Amino acid sequence: MQAIIGYHFHNGKTLRDGRPLPAIGESLKHNGKIVMCLSGLHGSLLAIDAMQYAPGCWLDCCEFSGKIINGDDKLVAKVRTTLWRVNAIDAVLADARDSALSVAHLWKQYATKEQHDTIMLFLNGTAPYLSDDAARAAEAAAWAARAAARAAEASPKERESMFLKYVAECRRRQR
Repeated sequence: MQAIIGYHFHNGKTLRDGRPLPAIGESLKHNGKIVMCLSGLHGSLLAIDAMQYAPGCWLDCCEFSGKIINGDDKLVAKVRTTLWRVNAIDAVLADARDSALSVAHLWKQYATKEQHDTIMLFLNGTAPYLSDDAARAAEAAAWAARAAARAAEASPKERESMFLKYVAECRRRQR
């Protein structure tokens, strides 16, 4: 099967099975049968799909090869080669903020004015400082709204394009 490019999130330290992260250009090979969600080297064709399985905010762009099984929003392969890596925390938060803002009208009624104002400061990036509790609440609201935004507003291609712009900005700043 032809190699394909996809994405894989991790915690920046180890793989889910505890192995160290591969170096850029290094290929991991899975010995044994590949089974979606159970065994093999997983990833997604779209970075925004990979986010929902993310154990952290480090994103690898990878080439998947060998035997590949495609699912709706993920894939599993025999071989995964890391092409580049970036700490995508800013991209993930920007996407969550954009998604939450796009459906703010849907959740406003469930928040007090103070909660709404605090969350909007966070989402607009204008809060100079939020307490740990307020920041956690704002992030939780952003993440909860993300799913609603996916269904309500942008197409997956539009969201993927915007997210990859955020990722490119993260990569530029981290060079």
